[in-house]
Amino acid sequence: MVSFSDIESAIQSENTTIGAGNLKIDGIDNFMIIDGKFKTLSELNSLVVKHEDNDNVYLRDVANVSFSDSDTTSYARQNGQPVVMLDVKKRAGANIINAIDKLKVQVTDLQGKFPMDMNLTYTNDQSIMIRSQVSNLENSIVAIPSEFIFSVFKNKGELLNSKTVLSAVKGVIPEINTTPHEFFKSISPNLNYGVISGPCHAEEVALEKQSYLTISTNNTEIHPQIRKIFNTKFINIKTSNDIIGTEYAAILKNIYAILIGVAYGLGYGDNFIAVLTTSCANEMKRLLQSLDPKERTISQSAYLGDLLVTCYSFHSRNRSLGVLIGKGYSVENAIEKMTMVAEGYHAAKSIYSRALKLKTIKQTPIISSTYNILYKEKDPKAQLKKLEGLIS
Repeated sequence: MVSFSDIESAIQSENTTIGAGNLKIDGIDNFMIIDGKFKTLSELNSLVVKHEDNDNVYLRDVANVSFSDSDTTSYARQNGQPVVMLDVKKRAGANIINAIDKLKVQVTDLQGKFPMDMNLTYTNDQSIMIRSQVSNLENSIVAIPSEFIFSVFKNKGELLNSKTVLSAVKGVIPEINTTPHEFFKSISPNLNYGVISGPCHAEEVALEKQSYLTISTNNTEIHPQIRKIFNTKFINIKTSNDIIGTEYAAILKNIYAILIGVAYGLGYGDNFIAVLTTSCANEMKRLLQSLDPKERTISQSAYLGDLLVTCYSFHSRNRSLGVLIGKGYSVENAIEKMTMVAEGYHAAKSIYSRALKLKTIKQTPIISSTYNILYKEKDPKAQLKKLEGLIS
């Protein structure tokens, strides 16, 4: 006698996908699976649901088997009418505005191939909201990844004139190879520009843990107002007029954090990493002086403090990227695996080219090593080995 529980148990145990362990290819672990799902009626009909009296009882012996539409798990409606919805998601790190613009071009090109009576509409177009927010800017904080800056603001220069914009962007703009300061001043010369920097990870700010910000502007008259606006019981505010220095420091520390992460991924110990981080600070000091000669104390939180937290914290996206590379991931695969943008990747290429132009490349071996790993496919282990004898 075959019961319903016999049939249910047989189907559940056979219609399953199971893990088959890991297979290492080119130093990267790949998770393997065995797909055991039923694909045809013949497979289902041939399923043994019970074994009795030295004989097999097949599903076809006790049931008529057929495929039908699966149960509905989601619904799409527009103006109360059922519709077919296609949800398009951008890849991690991709520019959402560029992605949506390219999608619309492709859809327009395909329009002639659609049925004549088909009505196509866009819903939840996030680019509209972003463009609208930029158009309504007054005095604002810009806090988006640097690779999105150009597409968002390239035609908004007139809207920014005579307004105050504080930038929390910590990277270069890859399309035009400039810093945020250089870009914003090029599109809006009368803009009052400032930089927000310092050791202030968003995860800790959200938990109201003690954090430190340095806000740099050339307009010293508004410094008291800035401190009044931003100071809280858990955020300590310093003001500065070193716009170029603090912005470059925020860019450089992301590059250095990638290499520190590589060292962690390769298994280097605390002693080496402490000396490497010290050398990063010294290299930062030399490079800042070449980029913008000025009296500055590198041990302050906007420089050394931000460097340390980015190199050591598990919250650091750039350190995390480096760890993946150190563990054997290719640069491309490591970036794909990241769920957030690591600003140091684009910055390494830009800063390396600037060091070449300034003829200070021999004074920046850490930048060079990071660039070689990210863009020249140099062996991370060999690059760190070379640095062992150069740092102290």
